[in-house]
Amino acid sequence: MDRGVTPESGRIEREQLRPGDHIYTWRTEKIFGHKIRLYAHHGIYESDVKVIQLTWTRVQVHETVATANPAPGAAVQHSLGGSLPKKRCPRCGGAKHQGDLVVSCLDCFLGTGKEKDELCLFAYAVPKWFYDKSHSIFRQPTCSMEAEDPAEKVLRRANDLLDNGGTRTHYNILHNNCFHLAFYCKTGTDYHHPVALGVEISMGTWEELLNEPQPFGVAVKTALQMQAQ
Repeated sequence: MDRGVTPESGRIEREQLRPGDHIYTWRTEKIFGHKIRLYAHHGIYESDVKVIQLTWTRVQVHETVATANPAPGAAVQHSLGGSLPKKRCPRCGGAKHQGDLVVSCLDCFLGTGKEKDELCLFAYAVPKWFYDKSHSIFRQPTCSMEAEDPAEKVLRRANDLLDNGGTRTHYNILHNNCFHLAFYCKTGTDYHHPVALGVEISMGTWEELLNEPQPFGVAVKTALQMQAQ
């Protein structure tokens, strides 16, 4: 496939990026010694100092999980973090935003810390065998059989939303998240399905996590329930 993307991995190098690419990166965390891919964050690449993306905040996730879980304070203390670092670098700290749609540099998109999360390319116009094989591995889409529009049209859509706003610039964790926004910019059509951005984790790992002292287990169960809806 284009630039070496396979059903098993969409991993690419920075120098392979092109303006208008739909890119994503896995957010990983160590939880009780287990390195886990918690979710994927998506965006539209324009340059190394401009990635347009829809974000969610800690407050939104706290409120969403707390509403689903009546245990006082449990989910709020242990909910997942935001999709961008709290403190962004000087290159993009004052970048433009519209609602929950923001611009960041590629470094901030990829994450912070010594190990930056991997950079992946979302593939379009893949054959059915490729699509079926990738979806037997991952729980969330990493490719599409739909054709992608030319780069100039993709960037025009993304920047028009950034300039003019609209309902697409308001984040919804299942129905209008960073994936939905990037898919719309690439194809001009809506992705008409809820997308939970988390990925599959082995049953053994889940069992170990769920046996951890409360309230962490409660928060994990709630997150699973939300993804299954």
